[in-house]
Amino acid sequence: MSGLLIEWKLQKKMDILYKISDKLIAEKVETKEDFEFFKHLGFKYFQGYFFERPTILKTKDLEPNQVGVIKLLNLLNSYASIKKVKELFEAMPDITLRLIKFINSAAFGLKQKINSINQAINLIGYNRLKIWLLILTYADKQNIKKSPVFQTAVIRGKQLEILSENFKDIDKDSAFLVGILSLIDVVIQKPKEELFEQINIDDLVKNAVLFKEGKIGTMLFALELDEKNDYLVLIETLSNLGISMETFVESKLKSYAWLQSLLKDI
Repeated sequence: MSGLLIEWKLQKKMDILYKISDKLIAEKVETKEDFEFFKHLGFKYFQGYFFERPTILKTKDLEPNQVGVIKLLNLLNSYASIKKVKELFEAMPDITLRLIKFINSAAFGLKQKINSINQAINLIGYNRLKIWLLILTYADKQNIKKSPVFQTAVIRGKQLEILSENFKDIDKDSAFLVGILSLIDVVIQKPKEELFEQINIDDLVKNAVLFKEGKIGTMLFALELDEKNDYLVLIETLSNLGISMETFVESKLKSYAWLQSLLKDI
């Protein structure tokens, strides 16, 4: 069967699926050719190993917004006073507005609308604020909804958060943070080790990201195996964690649904 005929049949199936939902996700995107092919078919959301392969040719300077985020992260990590945090946010109105827009999305599930950083701190605390600040670094300047790396990082973070509910000794915010940080080098275009020297990241989180240590690190390894279609090692890894494949798949579907809810409002 020719390639054109296969593509025509796929397109026909896509037309049918789009009548059911326009939020289809192309998984297992391994190469640039895969990405272009699925994009041509009409997919808007993507996930796969292709997006975690950074091409870091040289160390480049951080953009102003990224520098601002790092300053804010270090202030939050040092548990500075709310007054100091507010003052730094006020000096960065662009970051502040974008952050509040994120937090007010339906995906966050807050019962009341956030109108200020002070209100955000009181309602969600420093740890959650750090997660959402890091998510901002993934935001594509033109259209965040079309950023596959953003989508992959958010799905990872949410899936790790959901999987962490199977363990009493894992902090769900730390799990989410590991997922978000796992692709930070792709966006910042700096090695993770170099970036972590600038941000005072907790050792548990840092070691999970860099060395796949601990339960969170092992779960991150499982997510990467899934993206690479390495199912034999994935099944073994999940078994060592005491997580069933059914639970793993369910967490993945929930994270997709959560991403769609987030993208709808931003």
